[in-house]
Amino acid sequence: MIKEICFANEIIIFARYILMNEEDIMLAYTYIEHGKFELQEKARPEIKDSRDAVVRVTLGSICTSDLHIKHGSVPRAVPGITVGHEMVGVVEQVGADVTSVKPGDRVTVNVETFCGECFSVSMDM
Repeated sequence: MIKEICFANEIIIFARYILMNEEDIMLAYTYIEHGKFELQEKARPEIKDSRDAVVRVTLGSICTSDLHIKHGSVPRAVPGITVGHEMVGVVEQVGADVTSVKPGDRVTVNVETFCGECFSVSMDM
């Protein structure tokens, strides 16, 4: 069963990694410069907040926003950032306050991260 965690109360660390070895290194799809991306080794993300989760990506997709980054249309996308935000994967680790998923769960990750506390969420919108 795949769980959707798009509207969960938890905040997700988008751990866009496709390979992890014993040293906690991941391969991340990384913006290098205008028009150039490559897989780079980076440190595996860590839980920073009790509502965080780390998800190992098993399949991701290219989004229009990734193409905008490639063409230099997103000023906040600086060289070295990890790109990709629409994916499916396996939960590797969760913070103490995460209740809707657990390590080992297969999940989908939406492009949007929601607070779980705003008016729209409280009204089930």
